[in-house]
Amino acid sequence: SRVFEEERNPPATSVRSVLQDMFDRLRREFGARGAGGLHGLITAFRGCDRGGKGTVSLGDFKRVLPLCGVAVSDREKDALFAHFGKKGEVDYAAFVREVRGCLNKMKHDAVAKAFAVVTDDVGSVDMAALQNIFRPEFHPRVRDGSIPASEAFSDMVEGVDLDRTGQFKIDSLSDYFSFTTSSLTQAQFDHCISNIVA
Repeated sequence: SRVFEEERNPPATSVRSVLQDMFDRLRREFGARGAGGLHGLITAFRGCDRGGKGTVSLGDFKRVLPLCGVAVSDREKDALFAHFGKKGEVDYAAFVREVRGCLNKMKHDAVAKAFAVVTDDVGSVDMAALQNIFRPEFHPRVRDGSIPASEAFSDMVEGVDLDRTGQFKIDSLSDYFSFTTSSLTQAQFDHCISNIVA
């Protein structure tokens, strides 16, 4: 029957709703763990990526999640595969980037403005120059007591360059701040971002 078909093939909006709720939860959980948690997740996936294609089998994907402390329901796993899966494989890099999240345009522009002094015309961030003017006491995870000031810069480096390519782009820096500021009010966000660079 048609009703049965609809139950077997839930509408895209249903999949999106399940994913949105799940990623909201995962961002909070990983936000507490910091960039190291995301690196642990991507490293575990890479260990299963035998061909170096950036994908893993659905079985490996389901196995890695609980090993990294990611609890997802069967419905969420199905929604994840519907969104990130193709030909029996899951794009784990896209999944990790989605967990990290991204800022809205207004907040992204605020990050770009704050870091403009160390960003070139093509959006590359000079991390060596940034380290000299970085004010760790304004890092969101230092402010909330999650990490000491001495770890703030390395946490940011790890969180920006998830793929460890050695390339640092302003968009990835903005995404990192989406991940680390998800629990902040707008006023708290503005205070951290406007003061984090001397």
